[in-house]
Amino acid sequence: MFRLIYLRFSVSRNLEDAFLEGKLLVHPEHGGLEPLACTVTGSDLRSLLGSLQLHLKGPKACPLSLVLGDFILSVPPLIPTHSPLPLDFPTTMLVVHPASTCDVCLEGYTNSENLPYSIACGHVFCLRCLHSLRQHNCPLCRSPFDSADVRKIHVDRNAQSPRRTPSPQRIVEKHPEMQSSNALGLFDVSQASQLQQRVSELVLGAIPISKSRVRELLQECQIFLGSEPADAHTILRSSFLLLYRFTELQSRYLELEDSNFELRSDLNRNKQVQQDWERKYKDLQRSRTRDQESARAVEASLRERLRIEELEWQR
Repeated sequence: MFRLIYLRFSVSRNLEDAFLEGKLLVHPEHGGLEPLACTVTGSDLRSLLGSLQLHLKGPKACPLSLVLGDFILSVPPLIPTHSPLPLDFPTTMLVVHPASTCDVCLEGYTNSENLPYSIACGHVFCLRCLHSLRQHNCPLCRSPFDSADVRKIHVDRNAQSPRRTPSPQRIVEKHPEMQSSNALGLFDVSQASQLQQRVSELVLGAIPISKSRVRELLQECQIFLGSEPADAHTILRSSFLLLYRFTELQSRYLELEDSNFELRSDLNRNKQVQQDWERKYKDLQRSRTRDQESARAVEASLRERLRIEELEWQR
């Protein structure tokens, strides 16, 4: 039996002024902990558990399990509290519960292709979804990350978890008579997962987006969901509605872009016509100025000639 002690500590990596509730499992023979204030970063996990061990009562430190949501930060037992921890001692290991799933494809961490990996922002995804990203941005918070900072996380296979349901393919291999009957809808979950995976890849940009591909995927989802109960496959239904709404907004956006392009073209043509008329007006003004100057010169010449004629007449 273990005692459950709650700790409150701040997280300083990418989460300023944020707090998380930590649950510390301690064996009763080691007593409790004194109040401990710690700031946790990605590189201080070992120091955190080392400090916790030093606060435990008893000649030997007991096994520790720091539970943060789906994550379990564990420390090996029987570490002397009177001696410092070697730098190369494997004091910490970040693991996930076997029932955890990838936030992108919603698949469990069951094989080498979709093992859990953590990125710089702290979010965890399977390796397959990380490889499918066209840009190194977190699918949840959009924070950039470097592939060199991706860290593998272990799955705690010893933790209690629901028994996995055999895949439909394995059931059919053992029971060929079920292949045509599709008994009890065993293939529904598999097909829903495949459709959800395709929607995720499309939204995350893992595959090129085209109108035909989106239209085909929406039709497949609509046909599949139309044959299922209204309360089944809620995640796929939400993804389908979001994708459908997104395509509507994108189509509307393209229409507005076309209309905007036409308006800009009309505006540019009107500006060109205006510039042509302004140029003609300036040409007319210059011509008028030249004509006025020429008329003044002719008038001055005629006046001078008239003056000379009058002088000669008077003689």
